[in-house]
Amino acid sequence: MAKLYGNRWQTVDGPHLGQGGQGEVFRVIDITGEHPGEFALKRIRNPKRRARFEHEIEAIKLLQHPNIVQLVDHSALEKTGGNAEKPFLVMPLAHGGDLSVPARIANYNGNLDSTLAVAKQLARGLAHAHANGVIHRDIKPENILFPGIGHNTWVSDFGICLLRDAPPVTASDEVMGPRHFTAPELEGGGKLDVTPAADIYSLGKVIYYMISGGVILPRERLREVQYQEILKNGQRYQLLGFLLEKMICPLATRLQIIDAVITELDRIEEWERNISLIPVSAGGLDAISQLRQGEIATVRAREANTANRQETERRFSAVSDSVLKWLRSELTKVACHLGDETALRMEVRDAAMPDVGNMFKVQTSISSSYCSVCGIELSLQGAGDGFQQSHLLKVLLCREFKVVVSSHVAGRQPNLPEPVKPPEDVRLALIPVYCNSARERWVGYLSRPEKIDVPGRPPQQPRMSSQRVRSGLRLPPDVVGRSRVNPLMASFHYDATQIMRFRVSEWPKRQEELRTALTTAVDSFLNVVKSGNWLTDH
Repeated sequence: MAKLYGNRWQTVDGPHLGQGGQGEVFRVIDITGEHPGEFALKRIRNPKRRARFEHEIEAIKLLQHPNIVQLVDHSALEKTGGNAEKPFLVMPLAHGGDLSVPARIANYNGNLDSTLAVAKQLARGLAHAHANGVIHRDIKPENILFPGIGHNTWVSDFGICLLRDAPPVTASDEVMGPRHFTAPELEGGGKLDVTPAADIYSLGKVIYYMISGGVILPRERLREVQYQEILKNGQRYQLLGFLLEKMICPLATRLQIIDAVITELDRIEEWERNISLIPVSAGGLDAISQLRQGEIATVRAREANTANRQETERRFSAVSDSVLKWLRSELTKVACHLGDETALRMEVRDAAMPDVGNMFKVQTSISSSYCSVCGIELSLQGAGDGFQQSHLLKVLLCREFKVVVSSHVAGRQPNLPEPVKPPEDVRLALIPVYCNSARERWVGYLSRPEKIDVPGRPPQQPRMSSQRVRSGLRLPPDVVGRSRVNPLMASFHYDATQIMRFRVSEWPKRQEELRTALTTAVDSFLNVVKSGNWLTDH
């Protein structure tokens, strides 16, 4: 049964043009005769979406551009009572359907010229919207309409657009736009104060959707082999691929203004005409293509290595925080159970990093060393000590750093990008040391109990392993020539000093093993304080 909207728009027989959870679209005619032919009337079904619908009307009223769907008529925006008709708007009828229709998308599969023709129109429509303070936020194939069988196109459905100087109509936890085409900063109810770059991301996904014949590109996976094949069909396809990489990417590296996209699309479209004016042969073009691919590969490798280095630091930071928390907890147990206010005062705090040059840069080989980054200290003070000096057990969290020795190279060979290195599994160590508040600049290293020389036993001689001899590596200088191992040593002995080594990936799996080593360190510290070994430099 025909229905009448606004006392002039009458529905005509036939299936709905579209229907969803929020609204439906009908074919209508204007019974007043002012607008001949059929039009599309959009009506909301969900009353909760009235604000969004009115928002769309306000947005389209602002925009007058041949590549943006026009507003022919709409219902009154003011509520006139409980019996008021549902809000509606009237638009021209898109006889050519939308971009999601299989017969339509087939026109662009592998056809660069047709794809560029549509992409440029969409970009110009978005440029007009952005210039008028409107960010669409919902660019997807279903919202790209065609008035006829040609490539002329309209951007439609501004229901969740962002209007400058107007409050947003989406809730903060509402996902905006389809997941496969939405910019990552909008997914999961992302921030509402978005920039035009969000539309640039979605447009890039739509362009790939066209040139690939309907392939929906997952996230930012354009560089993967299966998605690159369509972009290897010549120079212009290659240029399109480079442009898409600057559109379908994280916000920080994405093109920020749509005019830059239009410039690149124009360049791709005019490539063959312009190249004929340049004195370069087919061989020269092939060479520049290979050089370009090599440089892009280098940039990708550097980006991957940068991301992997950031991941390395993220993992290291997370593990170091966890280790320090655990270490503080373990030493606090010692202070709480063994300390008292009558005889022995114990306190746990962040370890002060003493300014003693390279004192805590412990060389482990000719090309690597452990450097302290933070730590926790246990302070022990006797109530009867008139000098009020504190004995300190500092457990230092150290990180291994390697010295990379390479020959100087003035340049690099083209098409040989730097290798991609995976995130590093950082080597860490907990090194317990003894300090004394009365001897501020002196540090003693705790020796492993089984290495300490005892009366009646010949002094231990440091040995260099056959592996180190073969590799040409030397033991740290402080070990060479040392003939006796004492409970407390002024120098780090690689084979005799207490050290708890582990990798980032091994935490917290080796926590029990580290707890045992920490117990040994606490015992050694207490014995050093009791015996007075700290009174003499060793």
